[in-house]
Amino acid sequence: MRLEHLAEMSRLKGGETHGDMGPRSTSRLAILPDTTP
Repeated sequence: MRLEHLAEMSRLKGGETHGDMGPRSTSRLAILPDTTP
């Protein structure tokens, strides 16, 4: 892959920050082991 292509794909996705380096969202998901519904 060309670097220009990767940069364009990141820009199209609206990503100024990479991965989990951005601000946290207001929604959260908790996974609790050994529990029953």
